[in-house]
Amino acid sequence: MTQETNSPKRPLRFEMLYPEVANLFGDTQNLRYLTLCLPEAELIRTSLNDEPLFGREIPDLIYLGPMSEESQRVVVKRLIRWRERIAELIANGTVFLFTGNALEVLGQSITNPEQGYELEGLGILELHSEIELFNRFNGKVLGEFVLAGDVTGGRHAKGDGSILGGRTPGNSYPGTWRAPARGR
Repeated sequence: MTQETNSPKRPLRFEMLYPEVANLFGDTQNLRYLTLCLPEAELIRTSLNDEPLFGREIPDLIYLGPMSEESQRVVVKRLIRWRERIAELIANGTVFLFTGNALEVLGQSITNPEQGYELEGLGILELHSEIELFNRFNGKVLGEFVLAGDVTGGRHAKGDGSILGGRTPGNSYPGTWRAPARGR
């Protein structure tokens, strides 16, 4: 029987999709840490050959971590039959946490001009991704980016440098990075 509502009697359930391929940068440890903070929570690891938990009930959180470009192809093939269910869960407010390049699988397409292919995504989001294998930004930045001019209406972007004013760090920005003041 399908469980369509979260019962207050059961513990939180987090589904981790495909940890054997979606674990670049050790990101699956973030979800493990979350379950250590919430010891009553249950972490379900769904392997590539398993039926997803979200197919028969509604987990409290569905997680997919960053993966290689080849793994994106595999993940799209595994999730394509669940496209309608994923769209339904998103529309109904189920929490999806897709980190790194995992979000790209929900988009329309992933293009890799350097390797000469275009992968059709799940088509749930209006998103087209282009892979630049040899021109990547990979890093962690703690600080504040002060944009010059009116690029974003004078706003500041704070955080880890992954998204800045709707642009990715691989693009050009008029502005400067500042390290935060000590003790901030």
